[in-house]
Amino acid sequence: MRCSHEITLILLLVTLFAVCIICNQAIASIHIVATAKPEKVTIRLKGESLKDIKVAVNGTFFCTKRRTLANWVVRDGKTLYPFPWWDSLERGSLIIFSDDSVYMGLVRSNGSKLFIGNKEIKESEIKLAIGGCSYFLRKGRLATYKEMRKEGIPADVINSKSFSFVAWNEKKKEIALGVSLGSSLREVGIYLNKLGFTDAIRLDGGSATGVWRPGRKFPPTTNIVGIKS
Repeated sequence: MRCSHEITLILLLVTLFAVCIICNQAIASIHIVATAKPEKVTIRLKGESLKDIKVAVNGTFFCTKRRTLANWVVRDGKTLYPFPWWDSLERGSLIIFSDDSVYMGLVRSNGSKLFIGNKEIKESEIKLAIGGCSYFLRKGRLATYKEMRKEGIPADVINSKSFSFVAWNEKKKEIALGVSLGSSLREVGIYLNKLGFTDAIRLDGGSATGVWRPGRKFPPTTNIVGIKS
């Protein structure tokens, strides 16, 4: 019986050690680049001045088929790229309104109007908005694969482990910019939740994943989400 207990203890220690290695590897590949209050967050397009930006990550993705951004971008009440109304799907989005209040969640369009649930929103009331590729952390819980697919997100995008993201901490009223360089959406969501973030959307990924700081080249993408100095 003693031998059996010793074997059980050894197996338990080995299991715990393996779990620690897996967790450390996952955490090491998730990088919170910076956090800021909503009023410090901005969006810039390629070619625009970055002189007042402290740090940035690549923004929403570019659709090679349509030759335009595949999700919406609004800045100071003006639409830089329209909401993808053509497929009538809800999209995970970050919205900072003119009063600096923040909404991170699903947005839909009927072609001429935008809605959060059944409430209509007007782009003239929006200070900044950007659509993501997946709303993967939803009010403190991980989105299911089926929920993410409902946004029209391809399976290979959901399964990718190289991407940027933006997260929202409802309690602290802070926005975080970050990148994953080897962790899944699920692993990133669990990690962010442990840090107190309630919501997160995936931005572009793959070869477009990048971080910009003063003195570095612009990441290989058409738009960035940044934090002003």
